[in-house]
Amino acid sequence: MNKLIFSVLFLIVTCDLFAQEIQLNVNSMYFQTSQYSNQLTVFNKGSSTLIVDSIYTNRRLGYNLHIYLKDTNIVYLVFIGYPRTLFTIAPGDSARLVFSRPFCPICKTTADFSDTIFIHSNSITNAYTRIYVTGDGSTLVENSNAQISGYALLQNYPNPFNPLTSIPFDLAREDYLTLNVYNDLGQRISCIYSGRLGPGSFTKMWDATEFPSGIYYYKLESTSFTAIRKMVLIK
Repeated sequence: MNKLIFSVLFLIVTCDLFAQEIQLNVNSMYFQTSQYSNQLTVFNKGSSTLIVDSIYTNRRLGYNLHIYLKDTNIVYLVFIGYPRTLFTIAPGDSARLVFSRPFCPICKTTADFSDTIFIHSNSITNAYTRIYVTGDGSTLVENSNAQISGYALLQNYPNPFNPLTSIPFDLAREDYLTLNVYNDLGQRISCIYSGRLGPGSFTKMWDATEFPSGIYYYKLESTSFTAIRKMVLIK
């Protein structure tokens, strides 16, 4: 037993696991579609290289993200279901992130726009970092322009995840629905949403902080549609 404890402590010290830490200059942003000034800085306060492995948003339309590092600039499109983002920040260094809305010909601004951007990294002390966004960001002009032709339950992202994941789905018309999560025994363990929604594309977040690693199922059920998908929680 003592040898095992010593081995674990040696691994922690050698890999410097607890030294990795994200620090932000702001934890909220005001997003204006007419300006190119929505930015924040991510600092690596630890003594090991920090790997930012994914950045994603609650909103399907997403953002253009410009990442300014010391010797390079990277441009990504961040939206639900998009492949993983990957860049590194050296110890004591930082990355400047500049967000702008991608061009959308059927979009308009809305006074009550809100979103949450999630930054995931290899930092044990910060499994994910939230950035709250408000302002006049874009939304669809009307649901018919989104060309939603039917009901659909899409794959969650990221998957596997820890501990947050987004679940997108489409509704062809206004309907009452429930979105629940079940464990591998078929027991309902969480109700993500229950209520009436109009036609369109939607995304709901599930926070699995209180649940152990394993396989889970999420089920969308309305008066005329039922679908189930599998997701994997890894801690």
